[in-house]
Amino acid sequence: MSEVDRIIATIRKSMPVIGDKYKVKTTGIFGSYICGEQKKGEVYSFELQNML
Repeated sequence: MSEVDRIIATIRKSMPVIGDKYKVKTTGIFGSYICGEQKKGEVYSFELQNML
């Protein structure tokens, strides 16, 4: 399992708590890591969409 897959699995497992506490409807990870084009030292990019 890749590092991105582990992060996605952790987010999915945490969604019930994140959703209830922060009213988050969806999450996503995007950018160079998803495309496999990351460089050393780059950070992950996340998007959270709330229900408000």
